[in-house]
Amino acid sequence: MMPGRVLLFAGLFAFYPLLGCGKDLADEITEHKAKVVAKLDQIKQLQQAAKSAPLVTDDHAIVGGPPPLMPANDYSISKRSNTAVVYLEDLERLEELGNVPFRMDGTGAVNRCASTLTTHREPYDPVIEKNPPAEVDAYRARGYFEYCEELRYLFVIRSLAFSSPGLVVDVPGACPVENAADAGADAGAAADAGAGAGLSCKRFVGGKLEAEVLVFDIPSQKQLGGFRFTVDSSRRIDVSLDSEPKLAAGPDFRVQVRAAFLAKARTSVPSFDIGY
Repeated sequence: MMPGRVLLFAGLFAFYPLLGCGKDLADEITEHKAKVVAKLDQIKQLQQAAKSAPLVTDDHAIVGGPPPLMPANDYSISKRSNTAVVYLEDLERLEELGNVPFRMDGTGAVNRCASTLTTHREPYDPVIEKNPPAEVDAYRARGYFEYCEELRYLFVIRSLAFSSPGLVVDVPGACPVENAADAGADAGAAADAGAGAGLSCKRFVGGKLEAEVLVFDIPSQKQLGGFRFTVDSSRRIDVSLDSEPKLAAGPDFRVQVRAAFLAKARTSVPSFDIGY
């Protein structure tokens, strides 16, 4: 081999680590661990305050710092979102999600940071009972860690009353028509025809949630206020949207929980919005 070619190949191998290798999960943990652990410790210290805080009587929180921005969903989180929404149950053991049925989308990010540090996996969810949870790669871990490092606000959901949406059941006869009084004779005729034809209507017992949210400033450990919200299942759901009709009421209820939370947060907490 000619000397020039030897030098060329040597140069390529010298630069290969810079061009072809990125950080792995161990590198991300090493880089971010100190800051993430410090923030998780602050959040953990708020557990007792969230447990013992009196019931919310005034739907208002005074935020003196930057606007609270919560994650858009479970996985689209970044350091541009400075707010974590958790259930009180999530604070019991940060490496795992609390036992919360019909969990609202956009919660649990704090637990993802903690579980990624300790188990290198998504947090165990006792409701889903997927064991073991999925592994977290370096790219996703970096997003989790950068998000947790920049957290400023903690919104803690405390459930006050809850009834689970029931199973979907078949009820003999055609489904009732909305605004039957306006539909007139057509509604009655349709019901009679349905009963005579052996039709059935899928009905479900809707769920209900009454909850309150405590708003904390993480660095100062101060409660900034709070608000309450109430959730009901939709009056109607399309059971054809789920492969198993008996499960259709659950996804609907989760959607309603998020909608009710966001609506009340935006009216009770100045500048609150969804981040990235």
